[in-house]
Amino acid sequence: VLLDVEQKAARFFGAESALYYVSGYLGNAILLQGLAPDYDVIFVDEESHYSILDGASTVDKPMVTFAHADSDDLRLKLSRSLTSGQRPLVISDGVFPTSGEIAPLAVYDTILSDYPGSILCVDDAHAYMVIGETGRGSLEYCGVQGERRYSCGTLSKAAGGHGGIITGSAALIEQLKRYSKIPAGASAVPVPAAAASAAGLAILQEQPELRRQLWANVAYAKKAFRELGFESIPDTPVPIICLCAHSSGVPLDLALIQQQLFAKGIAVLYVPGGSYTSV
Repeated sequence: VLLDVEQKAARFFGAESALYYVSGYLGNAILLQGLAPDYDVIFVDEESHYSILDGASTVDKPMVTFAHADSDDLRLKLSRSLTSGQRPLVISDGVFPTSGEIAPLAVYDTILSDYPGSILCVDDAHAYMVIGETGRGSLEYCGVQGERRYSCGTLSKAAGGHGGIITGSAALIEQLKRYSKIPAGASAVPVPAAAASAAGLAILQEQPELRRQLWANVAYAKKAFRELGFESIPDTPVPIICLCAHSSGVPLDLALIQQQLFAKGIAVLYVPGGSYTSV
């Protein structure tokens, strides 16, 4: 079943091979450890997901942060932090989970073209199977492709399964297995969860209309929120909608709104107190 997931993931992403592992949270560590012979300095978006920062802490490489989604600051940090011949690895969320923003990956790709041997890595947990013409994530959505451009993601969100996935050439997957401690050291995905992941991948491969319907739903919801006065919502197909304070200045009673939505049969998780899930 585990091999079936890898084969289906490789087919979905048009790749030669795939690596399936127990948790999407570990994907950034696998990439950063596995690619360690190929870069010298890590550059991280300052608002990257915890898993990126945790992954960076597992490798013996200097780390530099740059301002959130700020290509100009990235350019500045690269010029100031690298010595002659050093190879940068830039890593960021593809879609940021609490804002729905898409990282400006095309601009990053252009900037990195000035640095031979540079690498761009993307955590696509919130982009896989959702954005991009064929659902292959933020690199596809931003038109970034080619060598040394990698992503990792999860099958526990859009695919409705469990575990993390990295796809690419057979040489890449073998390198990740060789240099990362995680693939050999972590427990395998439980078989029932792997079977669910394989089924989810098959459904998304065979029914692309599900993704197009999602895009239509997102466009409908964002248009309606704008009509209610939430004007800063970005026009993207990302199904994460960040509602900032209403322009009227009247505070929102989120608990009351939750109750009203429940009464209409719409289940919404709201955890007060500033926890991660309430952002």
